[in-house]
Amino acid sequence: MNGRTRDTLILASALGISLALIICACAFFGTWVPMTMLIPFAILPAPLLFLDVAKSTWLHLCFCIIGVLVSSLFGLPIVLLHLGNVSIPAMVMWLIANIISAAAVAYYLVRKGQHDDDM
Repeated sequence: MNGRTRDTLILASALGISLALIICACAFFGTWVPMTMLIPFAILPAPLLFLDVAKSTWLHLCFCIIGVLVSSLFGLPIVLLHLGNVSIPAMVMWLIANIISAAAVAYYLVRKGQHDDDM
């Protein structure tokens, strides 16, 4: 198995684990509000795909959009806890799932850059 295939498999596994944690948080604690994290995750690849063809001005805009989406992934559980829509254990599971997902994407992007440098 080459390095790029292994990295893609690690990314897919981590995203699957984080989705399973979110579904468990929803089912165990009886609130389906944590499923709203799927909205930023669905939008997140769009600026990453645009980064490959971006000029320097658009590059900064892409980084800004990615920053807003990632901060919403970590800020949304805390805001919804404050509003009383989720319980503390559900928020903790939600944040753990977000940390796993963010770490997997960061690992993949770093490794992708290393593979691109090797070519």
